[in-house]
Amino acid sequence: MGSNWMQMLMPHPRRIGHRVCALAALLVSAGMTLAASPAVAASFDLLSSEKFDAWEANFFRNISSGRTFCAAQTTSGDGSVLRVNLYNDNREAFLELYNPAWSLREGGVRFALSFDGGYTADLQGKSWGDSYTHDFLVQENMLVLLGLLVKHNQVRLVNSNGMQVSEFSLKGSSQALAAFDKCAGGI
Repeated sequence: MGSNWMQMLMPHPRRIGHRVCALAALLVSAGMTLAASPAVAASFDLLSSEKFDAWEANFFRNISSGRTFCAAQTTSGDGSVLRVNLYNDNREAFLELYNPAWSLREGGVRFALSFDGGYTADLQGKSWGDSYTHDFLVQENMLVLLGLLVKHNQVRLVNSNGMQVSEFSLKGSSQALAAFDKCAGGI
């Protein structure tokens, strides 16, 4: 899709075709698929960073593997991090929600991102003790989630018990995700 994905995800009705809206509604209401992400809990070096209000776009190198990846992220008031990652070599993309203070039981998990305006993305993923992850096995799922991050003002992480875990500002997400797209060479 290249860098035109941002134009597709803007809220103006002329920029979003009925097909994309229908796909978005279907994917969000149906949930998204799980796989374990190998990059979680890995140590990495920050190679470059750009700040956009509450968000930033980063370029990292995984210390153990030497692989590079792009990320767009924000940090909540309680120190939780919401990050979208994309490895440059194999285009592996995943969502990560992390807080070193969390003590989660490791394994498969369901969680949700609840957006202002009543939109909720139910996700299947994995918990790693201090993080939740969701791998984007289908590119359209990632585009839907990125679109929600761009279109809304805030998002809440909700655990499988329906309890809010953390809340994130989406101010600056549009610019950070555009920089993420540029870093990744187009999504």
